[in-house]
Amino acid sequence: MVPTVREGTGSTSFEVTVAATSESRKGVLRVGDAALAVVQEAPAPPPPPPPVRCEATLSPSSATVGPAEVTGTVKVSIDDRCTWSASSGVDWIRVAPEGTRTGPGEVRVTIAANTTRDGRSATISIAGQKFPVTQLIR
Repeated sequence: MVPTVREGTGSTSFEVTVAATSESRKGVLRVGDAALAVVQEAPAPPPPPPPVRCEATLSPSSATVGPAEVTGTVKVSIDDRCTWSASSGVDWIRVAPEGTRTGPGEVRVTIAANTTRDGRSATISIAGQKFPVTQLIR
C-alpha cells in the first residue's frame, strides 16, 4: 500500500504504522529529500517444547508373593511420548507384552510356582525402572 502524499513546508511529525508479518522485509521511507531505510524483522520463532521426561513410575513398585504361581499387573505411568519395554532376565518370571511400547500402560507379570526349599528373588526391568520380586518358600 502506498501512503497518501501531502505537500507542505515547515516541520511536522507523522506516524508510520507497519502491518505485522511472518517474514523479514525491507523498505525505504522518503520524506522530501530524505530517505530512511526501514527493516522489519520476522518475529522470533517460538521456543522449543520442553524436553520429554521419560522417567516412569511403577505401581506397585515391588512384589513379594507366596510359593504358588501368581499373575499380576504393574501399572506404568510415563509421558505419552516415551517408549519403554519390560524384561525379566530369569526363567521363573514372565512379562507381557514383549517388545517396545509407547506411553502409559500395564505389564502382566507371571511368577512361576516355587518348588524349591529356598526363597528366591530377582529384579526385573520395567520402563527402565528396577522392579524387585521376592518369592517365599513352600
